[in-house]
Amino acid sequence: MNGYLPPLNGLVLLDKPKGISSHATLMAAKRRLKQEKAGHGGTLDLLASGLLPVFFGSWTKLSSYCLNDTKQYRAIVRLGIQTDSGDAEGQVIKTLPVPQFDNKKLALLADAMIGKMEQTPPSFSAIKVNGVPNYKHAAQARRNKTQMRELPPRWVDIKKLHMQVLDARHIEISVTTSKGAYVRAFGEQIAERLKTCGHLVALRRVAVGGLKISEAVKIKDLKASGTGWIEIERLLPDAPCLNISHEEQDMLTKGRCIPITRENLVSKTEDNLASCATILALSPEGELVALGKALDHQQVQPVKEVPQGALGWLQPTRVLVPGQLQICAADRVSDTRIFTEKTDAQH
Repeated sequence: MNGYLPPLNGLVLLDKPKGISSHATLMAAKRRLKQEKAGHGGTLDLLASGLLPVFFGSWTKLSSYCLNDTKQYRAIVRLGIQTDSGDAEGQVIKTLPVPQFDNKKLALLADAMIGKMEQTPPSFSAIKVNGVPNYKHAAQARRNKTQMRELPPRWVDIKKLHMQVLDARHIEISVTTSKGAYVRAFGEQIAERLKTCGHLVALRRVAVGGLKISEAVKIKDLKASGTGWIEIERLLPDAPCLNISHEEQDMLTKGRCIPITRENLVSKTEDNLASCATILALSPEGELVALGKALDHQQVQPVKEVPQGALGWLQPTRVLVPGQLQICAADRVSDTRIFTEKTDAQH
């Protein structure tokens, strides 16, 4: 379409501001770089700020690696008031007294909540019911003053949790979760275990897997290279790299297997090929061509003649079409961004 530049293939880390949706942030990034194809690696609530990985061009095929990775958040929970959305944007549905608590009690509670737990997603969530995001059903129920649909519970895994007292009604939490966890629902669970109710008044995502908010760039500062851009090795740090020729690149893009030799394989671990979930195939120019898995000689059908020195074969599982522009290596952001959201005394 007119107005678009040649495709960029890469991943940039954006610092989404509070008050704008993840989709609107994505569209702003596309407009700024004049790109047609992009997708993000995990929705953030309107209330939330923080890390939003955005994939451009052929790299949109890699977004699942962020969607399935762990997430780290910092949040502020206000105790004594529950809202229908679980955050400060919702309508108050319950108030309760707030018992006294201190950091020692919060530390014991944090230890008890680490691990797998059952969690009911908030009614105001993007989970689809009959093809429609449930937040639309919830908004209609709010307007009609009818009961909101309760979504089925799911199991989530709390990897790390730290909590500290801010004042008699507010707790700051830092939590690392598996995919699918809702921090709003988690805030309500914390309040319930403290014998009261609560909701979030601030939420910031600070990490997705090994990707950190300190490396992110704001939309106004986004450029086609430099700060915020992440190399493939950061997204899949343990994956071996296979340096391939242009002829082998053509074979992979056609779905054909290519040999893996010691000369063209670069691995960071001593693991054998069979234990490698993903292998990255890089062109002579260093561009990511495909992701694949290793097969032994007996698994290749029809059986191929084994080249001398071949360790196995690379079968492409996800082929990326190389773009016309090369993404530069990411520039590191030296300063660590601090959690700036403040408690709103009105809520």
